[in-house]
Amino acid sequence: QRLVRHYVAGERSPFRFLEGAINGSDDFQHRVVFAVHVAEHATNSAGVMQGGAIAALMDYCSAFLGGSLLGEPGAFALTRSASNKLLSPATPVPGVFKITVKLHPEKNSAEWRTRGELVALAELSNGFGQVFAIAEME
Repeated sequence: QRLVRHYVAGERSPFRFLEGAINGSDDFQHRVVFAVHVAEHATNSAGVMQGGAIAALMDYCSAFLGGSLLGEPGAFALTRSASNKLLSPATPVPGVFKITVKLHPEKNSAEWRTRGELVALAELSNGFGQVFAIAEME
């Protein structure tokens, strides 16, 4: 109910999500994967996905990693800082994109649960190998 008016996931959002988790043998093998349909309202004047929309999507999807790793339904993480790198124009819009989020292998220790802090890596792609953006979320 609280997401009904959410600017990224709400009923008026230009995005529609299908999400899933891939459990690995340990935390560093775990992934949260989203298929995101992006509507034309998320484009800039060049007709590609707007950078702010990409940043919002990466942030939204990254928030689910902590809760997914902890196995607590409805739990999510809060972003303290984000670094987004746009690699190429995200097209076609409207279209479906893939976002994959995982723990950063060099910036997390096995004790991240005890500290309550994690660093996530997110990737926006077409699902067939073309990567449009990457992000590091803390």
